[in-house]
Amino acid sequence: PSELVTLLDKLFTLFDTLATAHSLERLKTIGDAYVVAANSLHNCPDHRAKATQLAVDFMRALPRYNAEHGIPGVTIRIRIGLHTDSALVGVIRMKSTYFDCWGDSITVAELVQKTAPPNGIMVSDVTRAGLPPSWLYPFGSPVTVPGADDLTARQLLI
Repeated sequence: PSELVTLLDKLFTLFDTLATAHSLERLKTIGDAYVVAANSLHNCPDHRAKATQLAVDFMRALPRYNAEHGIPGVTIRIRIGLHTDSALVGVIRMKSTYFDCWGDSITVAELVQKTAPPNGIMVSDVTRAGLPPSWLYPFGSPVTVPGADDLTARQLLI
């Protein structure tokens, strides 16, 4: 268990560095899930492209991470789901301050992520439609997202 915590800490530190480079914010981690917010604290018109490029950068960084920090015999694989829509962000103050995000878009992003293959990136068609025409990477065929009314997603092919 302590090896796993160390492994996730190093991985999330790498992800924090990449997110910061794209001017995006880590919202929270939940177990082994890493949640990124775009366009929540600062106006960011190109947030869809930044979030999608961050997903690509996560995937590209993973082989090196596994080689340098992995546990022998264990390969870390990740699945990424991207969905962009409105959400409510705020601070809850109880004993300690906690920043969080709520809304259907958070649930939909999780559902999109569940359709991703290991080491795959799934992007909702809502998010894909908001990417600039100059977007470099192709997408696969549409897949229906179970639990999300009439929503489809496509695998980002990198």
